[in-house]
Amino acid sequence: MQAQRKGVGKGKDIEVEKLEDRYEQTAAASLYYACREAGVPRLVEEIARYSGAHQDEIKRVYDSMKKALKLNPVVPRTQLYVPRICGDLKLSGAVQRKAIEILDAAEKAGIDTAAGLKKYLGAAIYRASIVCRERRTQREVSDVTYQTQVTIRNGYNEIEARLDASVWGPKDTRS
Repeated sequence: MQAQRKGVGKGKDIEVEKLEDRYEQTAAASLYYACREAGVPRLVEEIARYSGAHQDEIKRVYDSMKKALKLNPVVPRTQLYVPRICGDLKLSGAVQRKAIEILDAAEKAGIDTAAGLKKYLGAAIYRASIVCRERRTQREVSDVTYQTQVTIRNGYNEIEARLDASVWGPKDTRS
């Protein structure tokens, strides 16, 4: 593998028993990169859950791979994650469409949803579930987006401040 020949994933003094961890991390980081390139929406936390490698190590190796191999991965649109997250929460197609509409409007309003992908993803799905009367709690949404409830709330407030009621819905339906 080109990444391993260039020393990606290597520590300064790797012991033999840590070799397996390094391979897991490199394989997981490679999978994460491949998913991004193929347009398959996967969060690094999901890769970590199934690979056995820690998410921080996957991110570290992924960043090393990008630098060493001069990779320029595709930045996925936040909207690509909506169907899977809504599926995990057992939400309807109407909620998915509304969440995508909110994310599209947020981008038009100048919010870089890719930079805060999970925060805005969670906020849009949370809001869409309220507007479509299939309410999920902030906790339920934060669990499947790997964010804290505070982060979901912050994203919610940022989007709410930028969007008008035609997309966001009536202001009083939050509680």
